Amino acid sequence: MSIKWKFWEKDSGTPTSSSKNNIDKLQKPKDLPDRVGRHMVVKLELDPDWVWSLKCVFRKQADKPGWFDIKIFDPRELEATGSKLLSYSSLDAHPEIILYQGTYLDKSDQVTLTKREGDTRKHAA
Repeated sequence: MSIKWKFWEKDSGTPTSSSKNNIDKLQKPKDLPDRVGRHMVVKLELDPDWVWSLKCVFRKQADKPGWFDIKIFDPRELEATGSKLLSYSSLDAHPEIILYQGTYLDKSDQVTLTKREGDTRKHAA
């Protein structure tokens, strides 16, 4: 049995947290980031009560530090599929759930969202 004395040194044999396998982990749906919610209420003129009831999943963009891809959905529609945990890419199997998707810059008000085609809602039904 050997004792690893230099435990603070990185072992090159272990995968790092930035490896491709860890980028798209399962996660609980999260509340909208403030800047994204504000953008939807102020710029898109959506009902604030409805906007703040929505949930999202997001992932960091590998090539742009500080930028995130985001998908926004109604948690009630997610429950109807029987799923509670999901990943950013797992929503591709249920495109009807995605209300908005786009990108945002962390610590900035730069938000770009596109609405799902065919969705005419301005607030909760």
